[in-house]
Amino acid sequence: KQQIIDGSFHPFQGPINAQDGSVLVAAGDVLDDGTMLGMDFFVEGVIGSLGLFQLPDVRGAGGDDPPAPSRPAACRAPGHRMIR
Repeated sequence: KQQIIDGSFHPFQGPINAQDGSVLVAAGDVLDDGTMLGMDFFVEGVIGSLGLFQLPDVRGAGGDDPPAPSRPAACRAPGHRMIR
């Protein structure tokens, strides 16, 4: 923990390989912040998949966009309050 705090150890320092064995981060390099924040992959040795899904097509039969919801989707969860 202290090494991470003082910067002498970085947990995302290479070599890091993707699930398929390809190189994600070369030896000595460090995974950049943007890639860490958007991490959508597993590393070598992890079994499984991300289970990414696609949103259903909700357009009308004529390809029209659906009507706008009466309130933001974030407010639709039970017990959720929107702070403005």
